Amino acid sequence: MDGKVINTNIQMKKHFLWIICILATVIFFSCEDNRGQYMVPDKIYLVKTGIQIEESFDMGDKIITELWANKSGLTNTSCSVTFTIDKEALDRYNEENGSQYKILPASCYSIPQSAFTIPGNEQYAKLLIEYDPAKIVSEAGGKYGETNFILPITVNSNDIETTEANTALLAFTVNEPSVRILTDNFDMLRVFENNEDDKIIEKKIEIGMSFINQWNTTLSLENDRVALQSLANEAKGKISYTEKRLISANSTEKEDFRNILTHIDAVLCPENAYKLSENRSLKTGENKITVTCTIEKSKLHPGLNIIPVKLTGVTDPLKVDPSHNVCYIPIQYVPDRSKLLIKSTSSHQNASYNPKRIAGVFDGDFDTSWRPGVGAASFPPKGNDQNPSIVIDLGTETDVTAVEIWTRGPGERQGSLNETYRTSPSYIKNMKIYVGSDVQCWDGSDEFLTSTYVNGSNMYYDSKAFWGNCLVDYNWTTSNPASAPCTLTFPSTVKGRYVIIWYTKDANQADIWELFVYGKRI
Repeated sequence: MDGKVINTNIQMKKHFLWIICILATVIFFSCEDNRGQYMVPDKIYLVKTGIQIEESFDMGDKIITELWANKSGLTNTSCSVTFTIDKEALDRYNEENGSQYKILPASCYSIPQSAFTIPGNEQYAKLLIEYDPAKIVSEAGGKYGETNFILPITVNSNDIETTEANTALLAFTVNEPSVRILTDNFDMLRVFENNEDDKIIEKKIEIGMSFINQWNTTLSLENDRVALQSLANEAKGKISYTEKRLISANSTEKEDFRNILTHIDAVLCPENAYKLSENRSLKTGENKITVTCTIEKSKLHPGLNIIPVKLTGVTDPLKVDPSHNVCYIPIQYVPDRSKLLIKSTSSHQNASYNPKRIAGVFDGDFDTSWRPGVGAASFPPKGNDQNPSIVIDLGTETDVTAVEIWTRGPGERQGSLNETYRTSPSYIKNMKIYVGSDVQCWDGSDEFLTSTYVNGSNMYYDSKAFWGNCLVDYNWTTSNPASAPCTLTFPSTVKGRYVIIWYTKDANQADIWELFVYGKRI
């Protein structure tokens, strides 16, 4: 009985397998019929259409570019295709886009073969266009970097349908094979005489090109001091600085504040204070080198030193890119200010201003400052200090050439931990600077200058005969309305012990964040 059951099961399985085979065969032939029924006809189109930028460098060689026609579909039809120059396509493009591109002159290019056969089992035809960058530049009047000429190419086939994607506009831009300084101008670096950590400073400048160099090339850098001095004079307005400022009046976190130095007088760095590395060669296959500038801090002039690095020449056939051939390294050298004293001021913002707070103008921190008296909180309690003054004691008779002041501009916070942001214009109208040696430049009886007179709620001061001659009379309103960091340079070197800074008009809310007094700078 069991044997019969087993035989029956085996026979059923055989029958089931035969049924599956029959069904699979039917489905297979059914699919073959549908595939033929819905077969997509072959069509011709360009892989890239519309404006195609062909950017190259004029390096004395001709260049070959490619344009591909593609055959799509499933019918594997053999066909012939022809590439033609289609001026009407360029005319349409100019009219639709308001452009004035010209067709590329025939003397600038050649097409070895424009007709092809694509066999049934292949998909592509490749058009080769050989063009001469030098001739394109010549046709453009010798101008590099401009796109004036277009080569409009259309593909067609008489055997199969051509899609609308059948026209490419090759736009040629030829660049001069130029070498440039790749490094942007450095931000100003402030270094202090009494900081032992930065005796030697290194800055790295990259010089190179945006293509693979085909020659062994030698670079030349400017070393003529007259030319370098001229470059240093041109640096004003090109140098940035970054300072750490508190995010808000109630925050202990700081953020970077970046701006342009527009009113700082810079001097050319002494020749013996820096040296450029001797690596001035680009080998075949290299596209950039690094030149290291090594600076010896102790040999810098007081104040802002400028090191201009200018690329002046390269080996033919390469050229110097005149728009990227100078890099500025700005370094502000701050002589030791630890012995400088604020000997006297006309007033303080309030009674809590102690000598340490006043010395904040020498501490390198832009969140400490000195401000004169304002309103009822003024100290001494005589109201608004409308033309405040501050006296700096240099300790001994010293040569002085300039004073540099960093103060608050419109919209900048006043500079202390508990003061809020302001959006008013600059509070400085006019400033005069004197340098004297007479002990009368300050009043030894107390901290404040004498000769104060009060008009209502405002305090005023007269200039003092013993201050000597005014060395700088600076109209801040017209010359520096944004209250940018400013160098006030004297007509000549002056010897003295006391530097008097006098705000002569409506400056009761002026302040000083940082103050620098410079000796000889040349």
